[in-house]
Amino acid sequence: MWWMLAGAVIQANQAIGAAKVAKIDAKTQRMQVDAYNKSVATQSAKSFNQINIQKAALTAQVQEALYSTKQQGLVVQSQRGLQAAGTDTMGASVEQNLLDIDVKVDQAQNALLYNANLSDESLNAQAQAVADGVQFRQAPPAVGNQWGAILGQTMASVGTALFENKSRTGTFFGSRTSRNQGVDVSADLGTRPTV
Repeated sequence: MWWMLAGAVIQANQAIGAAKVAKIDAKTQRMQVDAYNKSVATQSAKSFNQINIQKAALTAQVQEALYSTKQQGLVVQSQRGLQAAGTDTMGASVEQNLLDIDVKVDQAQNALLYNANLSDESLNAQAQAVADGVQFRQAPPAVGNQWGAILGQTMASVGTALFENKSRTGTFFGSRTSRNQGVDVSADLGTRPTV
C-alpha cells in the first residue's frame, strides 16, 4: 500500500508542478498579448486623431476659402457697379457683367468643394487603412485552479490501484495468503474438493 501512496504523491507533485508552470506561462503570455494590444490600440488612436485633425483643418480651410471667394466676388461686383454708375452705363451689359462675376464665384467655390471632397475621401481612405491594419492578438485562456483536478486524478489513481489489487490478490492491500491465492490444495492430494 505504501508504494501506491508514494506513487500517488509523486504523481500529484508532478501534476501540481506542471500546473504551476502552465499557469505562469499563461499569465506571461496574457501580459505580453495585453501589452501588444495596448500598443496597437494606442498607435491606432494616434493615427485616427491625426486624421481627424487633418479633416478639421481641411474643413476650416475650405470654409474660409469659400467665404473669401464670396467676399472677393462682392467687392468686384461693387467696383464694377461703381464704374458703371461713374460712366453712366446702364442696361443689359452691366447686368451681364455682374452675372459673369456670380458665375465665376460659383465656379471657384465649386472647384474648392470638389478638391475638398477629394481630400476628404483621401483622409477617409487613410482612416480605413488604419482600421483594417488593426489586428489584436487573442490572449490564451486563463488557467484556473488545478488543485481539485489534480487531487481528483490522484485519488482516482489510488482507487484504481486498490481495486486492481483486490481483483488480483483478493485484498485491497496486496498481501497474498493461501486462502486468496487461488491455490487448489485438492489437486496435490488427488482429490477434488467438495462443494
